[in-house]
Amino acid sequence: MECIHNERKEIELVVQDPTRSPYQNHSGPPAPWPRKRQFGRQRHPSQPSPASSPPPPPSGPLPPVTSPTLSEATTIPPAPTSLTSDPNLPQNQPNVTLRNFPYTPPTGTNNSLVIMPNITIAPGLVEIKVGLLLPYSLPDNVTQQLTYSGTSAIRLAVSEINAQQLIPGAYITLVLKDSFNGLDAENSGAAQAIFSTVSLLQTDGGVSGVIGDVSSALSVQSALLTSRLSIPQCSYSAGSTQLSSKEDYGYFFRTIPTELMFPGVMLDFVVSRGWKSVAVFYTGDNLGSEMLDNVVDEAAKRNITIGFKRPFWEMGTGSDVGLALDELVQSGQQVVLIAAVGVPEISLLLEAVRKGLVNKNYVWLAVNQITEPLLGENATLTAADLNGLFMFDNLLKLHGYAPYEQFLDKWAALNPADYPYAGQRDISSNEPQAYSCMMVMARGFANAVRGNWTALHQLSSGRLGAQLKPLSMNTNYVGPGGPMVIDENGDVVYANFILYNFQHGQVVAIGTSYSGVFNLTSPPMYYDGTYNTPANTAPLRVLNPKFG
Repeated sequence: MECIHNERKEIELVVQDPTRSPYQNHSGPPAPWPRKRQFGRQRHPSQPSPASSPPPPPSGPLPPVTSPTLSEATTIPPAPTSLTSDPNLPQNQPNVTLRNFPYTPPTGTNNSLVIMPNITIAPGLVEIKVGLLLPYSLPDNVTQQLTYSGTSAIRLAVSEINAQQLIPGAYITLVLKDSFNGLDAENSGAAQAIFSTVSLLQTDGGVSGVIGDVSSALSVQSALLTSRLSIPQCSYSAGSTQLSSKEDYGYFFRTIPTELMFPGVMLDFVVSRGWKSVAVFYTGDNLGSEMLDNVVDEAAKRNITIGFKRPFWEMGTGSDVGLALDELVQSGQQVVLIAAVGVPEISLLLEAVRKGLVNKNYVWLAVNQITEPLLGENATLTAADLNGLFMFDNLLKLHGYAPYEQFLDKWAALNPADYPYAGQRDISSNEPQAYSCMMVMARGFANAVRGNWTALHQLSSGRLGAQLKPLSMNTNYVGPGGPMVIDENGDVVYANFILYNFQHGQVVAIGTSYSGVFNLTSPPMYYDGTYNTPANTAPLRVLNPKFG
């Protein structure tokens, strides 16, 4: 591959550590400003703006330097005792507004931005660079929210990691790289992601780890390269099962559940209603096959019969949807689990409404909170058409869960002018997962190094290799998103879900699943507006009353 030389833009950036006083633990006279990182051919002096008032330094000594081990005993905090949700606004739906951001990496493959949190760098400490590969310049509100709120959460994590000396003998610096070229959102994403990844991995000796990208489509490109070079990469929002292939993505892991985890919680709801069988629609692609396999496995564990299963969208279009629904009617199954996401799922439900199959006899279970695409501006449906629809989504707001509440306390104390989307006791997207990405990676680094000076320098130069595979990231870390246990595929073992029920035009949260424990918090309402659980199969009809 052709070598891409790094010609970085001249930048001077000042970043205030949100959790420590700039005067804390200095061996010399106190510095009036946080440390700043300068690079480029020429130094351009700039006047830093006053930092927000940090909290006072702790009265006692800093915590002792310890390296987490795989065998350390960690008590998992109890599940939330109560989870609240605004019934009129699904909690995972972003509330996005246009805004100006305090830092943005310059666009272009060879440009990057370095953020070094305010710490006292003692002689001999080793710099560990972690790259943030995210589409900072992509002109999409939801993407910008994921990108900038995630970056703020990662910066919070890094300041804590450095302050606590979580990696003995080292500190972390962040290198921000724009994975979007700032020009064409439709046609150049993959190529730009590849070029940006190559540039990031070659910048000043490269990086020891990468966090990104926000989408699966971009992550599959960058993760191919990082895995080839044995560099760990974590995503806090890419859920595609393609990234679970360790043959191609041996060093990729994530803190967000994949689509394959949805069938378990959906079938938990089926069990809670006393239904004994379900019908399953799944797409005729790799994801659909994997989801069907998971439905079958999870159903067997719960003694649920798959009474009908049918692929659709096999040609990449909805031409077979009508026929698939006709076969559902003939099967007699009335509890329908849709093992699909995105356009195929929406198309199936639209056609089911058109055929009159969303009625008092049928129960429909969908992945993700999908009322917006079904009832959006150009939709032909009315709210009454979807009455009684059940939707399962990722649960991000774990109110009542101690690690989440502690994260919110720290998040609210940040200055939103410096940390976009912070400064409030609430999250806007995947901040807990972004924070956990950095914490899991740092603890994995510390566990791999174990105080060994040679290993620390190998880590710094990105040469620690096999010691940083996904299973090595299991350090009993419990964060604001729950226990971060990573399996051999780099996927989280535990996930949290919320169950929404569409009731008379309102999206109402009626249940949760925390790390595999399902709980209904409100009675489910069905299409006819009652709370009477319908049968899972149509009543048998005697075709010829003369016999039997």
